[in-house]
Amino acid sequence: PFGQRNMLGYWVAMEGSIYPQLDDAIHRVYKVPEFPVSGHYGAVDWGFNNPRFIVAKLYTNGMLCIFQYWNRAGQEPYRMIEIMKEKSDEFGVVKWFLPPDQPGLIRKARQVLGSAKCRVARNDVTSGIDAVARRLGRRSILFLNDHTPEGQLCWDEMTGYQWNEDLQAMNSSFKDIPKKEADHYPDAVRYLVYSLDFRNAGNDPDDPTWVDDAGMFIQFPGVSKYLDKSISYRRTY
Repeated sequence: PFGQRNMLGYWVAMEGSIYPQLDDAIHRVYKVPEFPVSGHYGAVDWGFNNPRFIVAKLYTNGMLCIFQYWNRAGQEPYRMIEIMKEKSDEFGVVKWFLPPDQPGLIRKARQVLGSAKCRVARNDVTSGIDAVARRLGRRSILFLNDHTPEGQLCWDEMTGYQWNEDLQAMNSSFKDIPKKEADHYPDAVRYLVYSLDFRNAGNDPDDPTWVDDAGMFIQFPGVSKYLDKSISYRRTY
């Protein structure tokens, strides 16, 4: 569908996986890269039954590495805000990106975390998905494989994130619509990436392609040593 849209000018509905580029051989790392860090940023999906948050390192070279994951089934978001405060103190989180649909929770987060650390996330779904897809294509977003259930759930939800083909077929507005199931971590990732990249729009470096010593195409030199070399590299794009 991307090729038909961008090269042929046809409007066709997206189908299947939303992030087919995701590859555990190139987007997951077994150790947090030791590049110079610009700051730590967090993002939330409130979900009263399935709240989630993530924390990422933003490096001075523009790369993101998500290295903290939190979710608790049946946990109230108010308790999650308290855990966010602990992580904020531990890592010095510069900003939390909060979805705009729960103003009461945003007020509570500002009280607990401090207003300066809270920002309403940019919430356009398709633009946010495009922002994440661009980073995946550039290999400029990484996910730490920390061998925790939370980290694995984030990866499973990201790789299982699907377009809602049935709903799109009934939609006369030609709007791409994701399935609203197992989407809490993907939403948090989208809030983080789109809010950060929108803020920094126009300041990003050109998109160079590097080849590391293993012959792997990545954007940033030095990343390969953090990848799990036991996983075979699969070029999916």
